[in-house]
Amino acid sequence: MHTRDPHGCCYLLYSAVVPESRPAIPRPMERKILIEAGHRCAIPTCRATPVEIAHIDPWAKVLEHRPENLIALCPTCHTRYDRHEIDRQSMLAYKRQLQQLQNDSGHPTQPLIKSPYMISTLVIVDEHGIQVPNPFKLSEGSHNFECMATYVDGSSASYDPYWTCPLLDRRGKFILWAVLGRQRRSSVAISASMKHERYTELACWVFPPDGSERPPFNPCSAIGFDYSYFDSPTDE
Repeated sequence: MHTRDPHGCCYLLYSAVVPESRPAIPRPMERKILIEAGHRCAIPTCRATPVEIAHIDPWAKVLEHRPENLIALCPTCHTRYDRHEIDRQSMLAYKRQLQQLQNDSGHPTQPLIKSPYMISTLVIVDEHGIQVPNPFKLSEGSHNFECMATYVDGSSASYDPYWTCPLLDRRGKFILWAVLGRQRRSSVAISASMKHERYTELACWVFPPDGSERPPFNPCSAIGFDYSYFDSPTDE
């Protein structure tokens, strides 16, 4: 298209190609994505309903609907992904896991990616891997605790979680990281004696429980402490 300015100069005008309005996802493709996720949110620790079909790479970038770029998400997780609170690599991991679960039994599947987002439950265990009772009865000395994680595929493995053992300050406020610090640990030791401080509970978390991260779900496990050993009367 040509036009002229008031001085008679001729210019060639280029107009950007504006794509037509976004077409609907074909029903067979939408059904495939919903079946792939079991008609629930594809994030294993969420699994909420109802769900929406989301683009992993945004429509404005790819300008097409492809099954490998589509995933079922609940409105909350969809919004969090759009806000980049859930990163693209995590979303691709969720998509790969769904595709693996859909593979025919005759086809070998890749092992589950042991991502924190794939953990469904945590359990506090002793140094031999045996789940400890709740409450745990303390006796004189040091007691070691570790953590086992169960993943969405049912497999279990040792895990290095965040540990909390809060203390109550003089104002009656709990200090979350006072004892163990804000870091992931493979194991922690709790000491007990007649003169030692007494703790209310020990907890392990996949993500920090202080609100610094906002995962869809934060699996945790906690135990209380039984100090009756120290409260029992002793012989003179």
